[in-house]
Amino acid sequence: MELIYGTIIGLTLGLTGAGGSIITIPILLYLLDMNVHSATGTSLVVVGVGSLAGAIQYMLGKQKYVHWKISIVFSIAGIFGAFLGSYINSLLPAKIILYGFSGLMLIIGILMLRQKEYQNKKECEQPISLKN
Repeated sequence: MELIYGTIIGLTLGLTGAGGSIITIPILLYLLDMNVHSATGTSLVVVGVGSLAGAIQYMLGKQKYVHWKISIVFSIAGIFGAFLGSYINSLLPAKIILYGFSGLMLIIGILMLRQKEYQNKKECEQPISLKN
């Protein structure tokens, strides 16, 4: 079953660039019966390796859809955030982690539904600046 679920997670990551923990955590918790702390740590490995595989495809593909400057800044910040988040996770009870995770999923879902619709491809390809 782990192979099937892993394939679903990887497919979602590659198709949308999302779904890492939002799909991985529930699968690990409810389909593979892991505890919250183990599922959180395991999802970091699953999502990290899956994301790296997808990122390589985006870097090597014909159109090279990677913004390096932003990727590096976010990655460095993400490393520090992951260390801090992992430490805090180890101090919290499982229910608090699940409530926080559920709330975050809800907020992100609402924000994604309200996201601006792009009318044409040129609008999506405007230069991105870290100043904003």
